[in-house]
Amino acid sequence: MGKTSLGGLSTLLWIYLVCQRWQLSDSLNGEGRALLALKGNVEVDPYGALANWDAEDDDPCSWCGVECTDDGRVAVLNLKNLYLKGTLSPEVGKLIHLNTLILHNNSFYGAVPGVIGELQMLKVLDLGHNNFSGVLPSDLGDVASLETLYVNDLTSSIAFLSSVKNPISKLFKCSVLRGNRFAGDLLSVWSKLKMLSQVQVDKELLPSKRQFISVRVFIVLNS
Repeated sequence: MGKTSLGGLSTLLWIYLVCQRWQLSDSLNGEGRALLALKGNVEVDPYGALANWDAEDDDPCSWCGVECTDDGRVAVLNLKNLYLKGTLSPEVGKLIHLNTLILHNNSFYGAVPGVIGELQMLKVLDLGHNNFSGVLPSDLGDVASLETLYVNDLTSSIAFLSSVKNPISKLFKCSVLRGNRFAGDLLSVWSKLKMLSQVQVDKELLPSKRQFISVRVFIVLNS
């Protein structure tokens, strides 16, 4: 076999090995890549909670804080109490099967990505006790599946709560905590949410005049 043939085989072998390496690095599914983008925005992870988020895995179902459906779709992302610091990547909007997003008690800051309002299967959204700022995405009003909402330190009109898809919101638990700067009449909006069963709100956010609201539990903080 001539030198030219050997050189050609060497080139083909090199191309094959490069392609194999690329395929291995690209084996992670789309939801896994979206989660890696979220990890990439985390600046501080004091407990190494995201250490097993590995790009070489086929899927993220065994990763810390991740739960999947039987068919391998990411349904739950629960990163509460991990003291993570960073911003929330808009890639979270690619987790279209997500029904629970819990980031409670971390140090996420910056804006809440508007794409969260596109997660149409979302039932639980807990962003409480972080450092988010800006507005709460108005498109959350179109998430008819939303049942539990927990936010603080945001500025928004709470009218989005009454703008959910017909017939009636499924929202039954809402916590609006100190630090929020909501515009609008909280009670008049909540009174339209017929399935609402628990409200948690700071006294300073309530109107001066007492109004009737038909909920089973109404918790006033710092009373």
